[in-house]
Amino acid sequence: MIHIRNIRSGKPKCFISLGHGSPSGINDMTKVEGSEAYRISGSDPFVMFTLTNHVRTLDASQLVFELNCGEKKEPVQVQVFWHSAGTVLSEANSVRFVTNPGITAIDLSLLFSWAHAGAVTAVRVDFDSPSVCPVLTIQSIPLVDIAKRSPV
Repeated sequence: MIHIRNIRSGKPKCFISLGHGSPSGINDMTKVEGSEAYRISGSDPFVMFTLTNHVRTLDASQLVFELNCGEKKEPVQVQVFWHSAGTVLSEANSVRFVTNPGITAIDLSLLFSWAHAGAVTAVRVDFDSPSVCPVLTIQSIPLVDIAKRSPV
């Protein structure tokens, strides 16, 4: 079971970024000229993000991303895959969920496959409902931990 949280007003201050990914590849999507947006053009749209540094899954409990679907505000079905050195992308190393456009934080720490993935090198975000979000922006994927509060 995963915990998904939609965040309304920017990334919470308690999030400590351990690494983030920048778009490194797309499938069944085209870049909208003069913008950061992508237009879905096929049946298997996804964006691949390569991490700036490898992030140990035991250190990073949350994956955060901001999805913008323009004027559309309907929930979007998404699947997130993670890749570690020496592995291939697989359903076993993924999670599927529904989220609303905006900032989403996914707590992956309770997933067995996340906890045992080692160091993540890339993240792929698949969009399973192209008609709901035909033009979208998703610019970076930070892997974060939540700052531990000191005892009072």
